[in-house]
Parts: sequence; C-alpha cells; structure tokens
Amino acid sequence: MITNTGAYAGEEVVQLYLETGLKDDPVVVLRNFEKVSLAVGQSTVVRMMLNRKDLARWDVVKQDWVVTEGVKKVRVGSSSRNTPLTGTLT
Repeated sequence: MITNTGAYAGEEVVQLYLETGLKDDPVVVLRNFEKVSLAVGQSTVVRMMLNRKDLARWDVVKQDWVVTEGVKKVRVGSSSRNTPLTGTLT
C-alpha cells in the first residue's frame, strides 16, 4: 500500500525489481512499474504481475528462455536504491 502523507496531491512511480543472485546477472533488474496519482491523505494498493519471461534468462545453447533454479528476491519501492518492500520467490 502506498499513502500520500504530504500536504499536496502528487504522483509516485512504484517499481518492482528482481534479483536472481546469479553471478553473471545484474544485481537487480527492473521488471515492472506503475505510476499512481494520490490526493492528500489518499492510500492505494498497487498490484503488479510477473510473467514467466520476467523470471527467465536467454539460454544461447537452447535458443530459448529458461527459468533458472534458486531463490529470487523481489524488491518494491520508488527506486532501485529505495525498496522497503521485499520478498522471495522459490
């Protein structure tokens, strides 16, 4: 849930990042985002979906997208440096 605690109406871009933990992958990758407008004091729940391709990487040998083994971390926030909501996918 996101809440506008300020004195003015505003907008925020909620961003969802995925961390695979694999050595040759980036530390975090932006996988979804949504811009929301909020009036003063307004709260809203932002729902985001991940599809199979969001969880996969390209396998050059198989020439196909492959979902890798292991735990993946999901981070949600206003930027890659501010992700107060975290979870895991197994």
